[in-house]
Amino acid sequence: MRWSLAIAIALCGCGESALQATKSEGVPAEAAPVESSPTVAVASAGEWRKIRPDAPVVGDAGRDADGASTGFRSVTVHDSARAFQGYNLYNSGHAAAAYLVDMDGRVLHTWRARADDVLGAAGQGDRPWRRVRLGADGALYAVWDGLGVVKLDKDSHVLWAKACEAHDDLQILDRNRLIVLARDHRIDARYSRSKPIVEDIVEVRDGATGELKQRHSVLDAFAASADPGLAAARRGASEDILHTNAVEILGADGVLGPPTFRPGMALVSLQHASALALLDLTTDRFTWSYVGGFRSQGGASVGASGELAVFDGSGGDARTSRVVILDPSTGQPTWTWEGTRKQPLRSEDYGDVQLLPNGDVLVTESEAGRAFEVTRDTRETVWEFYNPHRGGDQGDRIAVLFEVQRLPASLDLDWARADASPVGAGPVESTPAGASP
Repeated sequence: MRWSLAIAIALCGCGESALQATKSEGVPAEAAPVESSPTVAVASAGEWRKIRPDAPVVGDAGRDADGASTGFRSVTVHDSARAFQGYNLYNSGHAAAAYLVDMDGRVLHTWRARADDVLGAAGQGDRPWRRVRLGADGALYAVWDGLGVVKLDKDSHVLWAKACEAHDDLQILDRNRLIVLARDHRIDARYSRSKPIVEDIVEVRDGATGELKQRHSVLDAFAASADPGLAAARRGASEDILHTNAVEILGADGVLGPPTFRPGMALVSLQHASALALLDLTTDRFTWSYVGGFRSQGGASVGASGELAVFDGSGGDARTSRVVILDPSTGQPTWTWEGTRKQPLRSEDYGDVQLLPNGDVLVTESEAGRAFEVTRDTRETVWEFYNPHRGGDQGDRIAVLFEVQRLPASLDLDWARADASPVGAGPVESTPAGASP
């Protein structure tokens, strides 16, 4: 399923563009306009790492059309009695694709798109999605880091696409609103009088059309903060002084946190400041922060009990990675996890964490291509998943696993394919809706 796009850009104010879509391979020509693409340098497609010795042996069985190994099953541990049962949505560094799989790794549905087809991003091809979120009726929202955001239907048809400097994270609030983490570049005398710096922005977009509705500057909130901890926080030496790399709106999906955390506030992770902060979107001011104790932290989220979970990229002993769970009312860690002696947690550039309803912790160890569910009381792994997408001449590379999200077992999958198959058993393609698996 491919789009042939010609984009005519007319700059006026913040910029507008017209989209001309030609019908190709039966795809409807109708699509929402794509906004003008930013002029930024982007990295080549693909995020890969060398396979670690503790990863499952693939063998010589080959790889399917998606690059998924046919030599092993992706789920290596599944304690069905103790793991929180549901579905898993993942995206990885091998391509712009997302997969919905069951607890045993069987693929239930796949989405795909190409940046050059959708955004007119010449040469970007199969550059991977950085973040994906599943909406109603199988719709998928996805971010190409630094290029834009797209909404696809269940069959990967483009519903709308916006070329912008979206990056790192997005969140579905409801059927009408979408949160996107984005950036701009500007001269700001508070930090530099000659060189542009990065301004991270929490955007509110219309979920049905992608149109920008609100814009909240994280940089302005940081500059205006009276919080002594934030004021003393270190900043990045480059123009990206904060590097906001995660956002979660409190109250979405029933997640609230302690009394000081009000619905509608945005929890943001400021990686270069080693800080978490709560941004009030009604006043554009920070109302709470936790500074220090992290190095290169990745994803952060709030659990149903109000605890904060953070993937700390290199803050553990010997600069290994760790998961830290905090009580925001005291600022004290209540639980940490650095892996085991035989298998320490290591993922400095990327990583994520999700607090599950049963109390377990779902960790995405991105650079190992691994995700696992660990119990908090006994610290046992009750579910483990390895990215099946392998590369390299010797098959010695594994695609970065950006995030694995656990979705509830109550998820309505009437729109999804019925013929679930094991990962690596053959090419997986999006098909018309069938019965729920």
